[in-house]
Amino acid sequence: MKKIYALLVLAFLVSLHSGSAQNALAENLPTSGGEVVFTNVEELKDQDLEIHMNKVETWFVKNGFSFEQVEEDDYSRDKARGRGSIEVLWGPNNFEQYFKKLKFDIEVVVKKDRYQYRFDHFVVQDGSREAQLEIFQSDTRLGGRYNPAFYKEIDHKMNGLIESLHAELFKKDNTPTVAITQE
Repeated sequence: MKKIYALLVLAFLVSLHSGSAQNALAENLPTSGGEVVFTNVEELKDQDLEIHMNKVETWFVKNGFSFEQVEEDDYSRDKARGRGSIEVLWGPNNFEQYFKKLKFDIEVVVKKDRYQYRFDHFVVQDGSREAQLEIFQSDTRLGGRYNPAFYKEIDHKMNGLIESLHAELFKKDNTPTVAITQE
C-alpha cells in the first residue's frame, strides 16, 4: 500500500512539474497553440517588391541560413522560406558542452508596403539527439530540466534576429544615383 501511495504522489509531482515548466516556457517565449512562434506584420516604405526580396535574401545569406524563394500565384507578394540555427547557452558557464543548437524554420512574406515574418518549429539539438523546444525541458535523455535563463536567452537572440531583419529591410540602397542635367 505504501508503494502505491508513493507512486501516486510521485506521478502527481511529475505532472505538476511538467505543467509548471510548460507554463514557464509560455511566460518566457511567445506561443501560439502551445507551439513557440515568433511572428508579426511590419509596415514598409513603399518600394519595389523585387528590392525588398533582394534585401530578404541578403539577410538570409548574412546569417548563413538556407534560403529558397517560393513561387506565388499572387503577384502582389513574394515569399521566402529557409531554415536557421543559433547556439544558445544552456548551462551556468560559457563552456562548449553547455551550448545547445536551436534549429528553426523561417518564413518571410513581402508585399510592397509590408512584410510578415514567422519563426517556428524550434528543435533543440544536443549532439545527435533532437527534441522539440516545447518538450525539451521534460526530456530527460537530453538532460532536460527547466532553466529560465535558457529560454530568456532564446528570446533575446530571436529578437536580435528579428531586429536585424527589420534593419536590413529599412537599410538604404547603396546604388549610386546619376543626376541628369540639361544644358
